Amino acid sequence: QANPYGPHWDYAKAFEALDVEQVKQDVRALLHSSEEWWPSDYGHYGPQMVRMSWHSAGTYRIADGRGGSGQGMQRFAPINSWWDNGNTDKSRRLLLPIKQKYGAALSWADLMMLAGTIALEDMGLPLQGFAFGREDAWEADDATYWGPEGWMGERPSQQPQGPHEGHPEQMVNRGIRWEGGPQDDHYDLENPLGASHQSLIYVDPEGPNGNGVPMDSARDIRETFSRMAMNDEETVALIAGGHAFGKSHGMTPPSEIGFAPEGAPMAAQGLGWHNPRGKGNAEDTMTNGIEGAWTQNPIQWDNSYLENLFNFEWEQTKSPAGALQWKPVDKDEQMFEGRDVTPSTVRHVDRCLSCLGCMTTCPSGVDYMHLVDLARVRIEQRGHRSPNRRMMRWFLSRTLPNPNRFKAMLVLGWFAKPFRNVFAKLGFRRMAAALALVPKGALKLKILKPKSAFNPKAPQPKRVALMLGCVQEVLAPQINQATIRLLRRHGIDVVVVKDEGCCGALTHGLGREEEARAYARHNIDAWTAVMRERLLDGIIVTAGGCGTMLKDYGNLLSRDRGYAERAEYVSGLARDITEFLDEIGLNPPVMWTGLKVAYHSACSLGHGQKLDRLPRELLEQAGYTLTDIPEGHLCCGSAGTYNILEPELAGQLRDRKLKNIESIAPEVVVTGNIGCMTQLKEGVNVPFVHTVELLDWATGGPCPPALSKLRGRANPIEALVEMAKAAAKERELAS
Repeated sequence: QANPYGPHWDYAKAFEALDVEQVKQDVRALLHSSEEWWPSDYGHYGPQMVRMSWHSAGTYRIADGRGGSGQGMQRFAPINSWWDNGNTDKSRRLLLPIKQKYGAALSWADLMMLAGTIALEDMGLPLQGFAFGREDAWEADDATYWGPEGWMGERPSQQPQGPHEGHPEQMVNRGIRWEGGPQDDHYDLENPLGASHQSLIYVDPEGPNGNGVPMDSARDIRETFSRMAMNDEETVALIAGGHAFGKSHGMTPPSEIGFAPEGAPMAAQGLGWHNPRGKGNAEDTMTNGIEGAWTQNPIQWDNSYLENLFNFEWEQTKSPAGALQWKPVDKDEQMFEGRDVTPSTVRHVDRCLSCLGCMTTCPSGVDYMHLVDLARVRIEQRGHRSPNRRMMRWFLSRTLPNPNRFKAMLVLGWFAKPFRNVFAKLGFRRMAAALALVPKGALKLKILKPKSAFNPKAPQPKRVALMLGCVQEVLAPQINQATIRLLRRHGIDVVVVKDEGCCGALTHGLGREEEARAYARHNIDAWTAVMRERLLDGIIVTAGGCGTMLKDYGNLLSRDRGYAERAEYVSGLARDITEFLDEIGLNPPVMWTGLKVAYHSACSLGHGQKLDRLPRELLEQAGYTLTDIPEGHLCCGSAGTYNILEPELAGQLRDRKLKNIESIAPEVVVTGNIGCMTQLKEGVNVPFVHTVELLDWATGGPCPPALSKLRGRANPIEALVEMAKAAAKERELAS
């Protein structure tokens, strides 16, 4: 009676009109999209759709043949509100436009399973095919026995009369469906049930009742999956395959999460599990309390999950939400001793952006930055790469750290740039990617090394050294000039160290550790010589990647007896320009523009140095109104040399970032890293400037060169005061 198509509706006949290939294209388009209300993880909805599909099928049990994906019952109570189905409501809502497009010709049951199947294929798993034919149910199934329901493991007859707290997590229990315990000889799950716990699909990931005992979990897993008609081999395949994709979300304690869909208020529009923390989605998503990804590339079908599982020892810890989970124990070079560097390892480590987003989100404090650094060094020493890859990496290590060579290569690149498509067709795609980054005005670039600026008559002002940045010095010397003006305006003496060189970040990212150490020693010697005259109050850095590297000199040279102590001291002096300005206090602005400014948080600042809010706060203090870029936590794809060495992946990240920028239509984009500016500015008709350029302009400096067409928007701060007075007077007269 609930069927909206009527009692005589024939799904098989309606299906004959369905364009299956077009449906698959629509699903693939959805997988690669991202909605602001529920952003995709890693730029792909695949893992989320796989989870929805598997949880739909996972309710099947052999005892009575009930459950499973045959009728799309995940849409109805109680299954839609089981704790284990947290946020699968978002997956179905994402699919709603596709369902609306095809109507009766495509059932919800088929669409839900097809979405997971296409997702697996799109992420690299070879498939054997897909069978349609699941006819939808249109109301909850009262006939299926899902087990005795009760809060906190008590039967309804044992519960006191009156209302209960009713939080979904209270339903996750096992006490009234099992006989015996995991350690007992007689240990049996009530028939015909399949799931080990009420309100779960399979088993509790924290162990029976969250006890965290692996062997107890193993007994539950074997019993539960056998009731789904799966033997041990198939169970291992399911677990390993499932953990090849996606991540687990658990940055918020379950006690703070709102009601499931069936208990949520009407204002929730059928969606449940509202998270009040932060954005409530993206990096703040809450699903089961456990937090973290299982592989380096969670949207790629591979063996990384098993490799990580067996290559590490693991210890138990707790997530930010208090859930039990595991983290790797090995944290030093010993973890690599005696292990072969497989092609798979090389591929995955090379594809790692080193954006350090994992450092921000990891609840266990795993030192991924240095783990990846060690892996890169190991691969450089013993791994296998093609001759073309090795040559490109060597070329970059010799060119980028040297401003004069870099400038010469830009000139040559300018002449070769029109032929980049030819290079790509000949198989030199990395060379083509490098040529695409050559700026239009490469022939006009000049290396303008600024001079030190100080007031010899001032009584002991603060004194800092400014690191120029080897790439920034060539591509955007105006950033260093703006920094010097800004610091002098605040009474700071600025020393430009003559013998300073590359910070070593670029070569270090290429796994050439000894070269990076040589750069570090050279710079430490140069700064030490300056400090013999008078100590420095800071070493100011305006390139995010350089700042992250300088702050790690202490670790890089920790085993060098001649430099360890000085390296640690230098690391302590390193400051991003925004950090130093916050310490001394930013001068009040002398002008305002009213420009719509979007701030792009460079990974090296936001994740590497944990400086996400500070640059925004300084820009707001300077009078700018900032607009957040959707998915601002995602990398733009620059990542040092990544956009040259992995051009396809970097291009996807760039296009996604540019799409998000265009969606908010800013007049200016500001960031704190030259790599991000180079990666993004050629792809959008919006000027890019460095944070320091806007701060310099607001406090009395010249208009940044990139904003010359917007110079007329600047108004003295006094004009703002006069406008406010005039507006107040108009209101007074009107009253």
